[in-house]
Amino acid sequence: ISYTVTFKVVNGSWDEGEGAAATADKTVTLTGHDGDSLKLTADQIPAVGTKPNDTFKAGSWDVTPSADTAITAATTYTYTYAAKEASVVTKAPEAKILTYNGHAQELITAGTATGGTVYYALGTDATTAPTEGWSTTIPTGTNAGTYHVWYKVIGDADHKDSDPVELEVKIAPVDSGKADVQGNKLVYNGEEQALVTEGEAAGGTMQYALGESKDAAPTTDDWQDTVPVGTDAKEYFVWYKVKGDENHNDTEPVCVTVTIAQKDISAAQVTLDNTKLPYNGADQTVQVTSVKLDEKTLPADAYKVGGTLTGKEAGSYTVEVEGKGNYTGSTSTAWIILPGTIKASAEDKTVAYDGTPHGITVIVTEPVEGYTIHYGTVEGTYDLTESPSRRWSPVSA
Repeated sequence: ISYTVTFKVVNGSWDEGEGAAATADKTVTLTGHDGDSLKLTADQIPAVGTKPNDTFKAGSWDVTPSADTAITAATTYTYTYAAKEASVVTKAPEAKILTYNGHAQELITAGTATGGTVYYALGTDATTAPTEGWSTTIPTGTNAGTYHVWYKVIGDADHKDSDPVELEVKIAPVDSGKADVQGNKLVYNGEEQALVTEGEAAGGTMQYALGESKDAAPTTDDWQDTVPVGTDAKEYFVWYKVKGDENHNDTEPVCVTVTIAQKDISAAQVTLDNTKLPYNGADQTVQVTSVKLDEKTLPADAYKVGGTLTGKEAGSYTVEVEGKGNYTGSTSTAWIILPGTIKASAEDKTVAYDGTPHGITVIVTEPVEGYTIHYGTVEGTYDLTESPSRRWSPVSA
């Protein structure tokens, strides 16, 4: 007699064997004589139960093969690994509401489960679960930004893993520290000057911009990392803010009004083309050739000239220079027309006594006009505008 005994394994592998042999059916042929009791030996029964497929655990035989059981016909024994029960998240982790503080912070609350242990991992997006990095330690984050935290239950020997779940967590940036920027006290000097002090930014980069007013901040394209400068004497609207880094918010723009004051020219030296002119009886004019301040010659558009530039009579005249544009204040200088040379002679200084009054006659040959003759009876005192007449006594002119 002869009977075939077949062993089958479902949802897993035999404890021994590799590749296809690990799952292939195993057969044993028992032979004997009529009337013999055919039985399996212990070593003919394959070991099984330690190599389940994923999500399965140790199972059982449909009928347990035994060396004590008589085989009376072709027989099949099937070992089926049992399906693991699902592990269950009993308390789901929750995303924390976080703000940057410069330290590592746990991103979610801890979860709990039955049938296994909750594991966590950081992912790169919200759709693809990580393939590595799973741990029972709750993930942490330091920098502000968006984090994708995944969690799942890794089942114990009797439970299968749960599907991974993603939580989006954000660490919000914190406000940047306010910078202290002060306007500089400036006076025009013809060169570029920094309008404000340089601020120190906490959590970002200082940025500055020149605006059109103190009420409207400049547009995005106008901001720069360097302190604005100005040259001309006028009012400037300097705006500043802190451009936050990845962990800090931008500060609101602040305006500082700065004035470069006009430079006073009261100490300037004014040079004329002439300061002394001889009297000639005609109008004479002088011109300003230069105005120097702090040893620098000012451009002609830095001032306006006033006062008296034209004169005719002998005497002193004043030219005034008044600052404009980048300059203020005024200064002056004097010029003179010197008295002209007079050529005169007296006639009739000596006459014969005839009993009638006589005076002298003065003849002026230069200048031809612009003069007055004064007379006197005592030398050095000339308080008469007509020659005195005497029958006798000296007369001076």
